[in-house]
Amino acid sequence: MPRKSPGSDNGVTEHRITLGNFERKQLTEAVDAYNRDKWLENVPYMIISVGAIGFAGAAGVAAYSLYRFLELEGEIAQIVKNATLGLITAVTGDPTVEDAANMGEAETAEHCNILYNSKIADLEEALRKLKEMPFPINSSVARERLEREIFKYKELRRLCYLNVRYKDNTNTSII
Repeated sequence: MPRKSPGSDNGVTEHRITLGNFERKQLTEAVDAYNRDKWLENVPYMIISVGAIGFAGAAGVAAYSLYRFLELEGEIAQIVKNATLGLITAVTGDPTVEDAANMGEAETAEHCNILYNSKIADLEEALRKLKEMPFPINSSVARERLEREIFKYKELRRLCYLNVRYKDNTNTSII
């Protein structure tokens, strides 16, 4: 919206406030006090943040000290591993996840056989018994599920053999 210019003929009067040095000094002090007050409002939040970081650091040091004092080095790693594998097994519903994680522990082909042959034999026996059952129990879905598990365990055994062979050649594990 256009404004009218101040003048005597159109009825618009211009009012002007002129500040001297004293007023300007007072206004500058007021603005500085306002800015300082705004900055000081955040100081408690900064103190709380620094305290929280300090508390977290102290808790970490205390936890590490307890960990070393109780000699829990291998046990905590095993607890975390078991919890992770249990969670993955629960989410995926695949019982072979835990056995796949144990593959890296095998040192020889015999260890691979110990890890997987008994499970393969148990699953093959279960499949054989399933095939002898009548129809509602002996369904194609149940047979396919068992056949998939047998295949997975045979594949894990094969990968275990490859891992052992790789360890023998390089002294390091693939898994």
